[in-house]
Amino acid sequence: MSTNRGISRNPLQSNNLHYTKDVENSVILGFRCEIHTRTLTIPHLDPQRVQRLELLEKLHNQGLSDKQTSTWFNDLGLKTPQDKPYTPSLVWVTRKKWLLRKIRENDTYSVIYPPQFFKIERIEK
Repeated sequence: MSTNRGISRNPLQSNNLHYTKDVENSVILGFRCEIHTRTLTIPHLDPQRVQRLELLEKLHNQGLSDKQTSTWFNDLGLKTPQDKPYTPSLVWVTRKKWLLRKIRENDTYSVIYPPQFFKIERIEK
């Protein structure tokens, strides 16, 4: 029981920072933070599809053209997710979409505005 009275009579020093004595001219320090992301709109892909897309990107980085890549995929018997053969234009658009997806996955940033003082308006009843 004496411990509780001791705490209530001796508040922590940091608690004094939260209160102001002049209620008429009270101010608070506030800040605003915005977080922007596009990762929430990215659907989950099948692991086999991701593997095929990474292979397609790897072949392009090694210098194969879209025509060579489509010919190589068709020779191996690989089909698109819609069970169709690959064409050079399909390889190109697939690479483009994969690149844009990777950009979207990393498109997250935050903005923290400088702190501001706000006056608390007293509400009359």
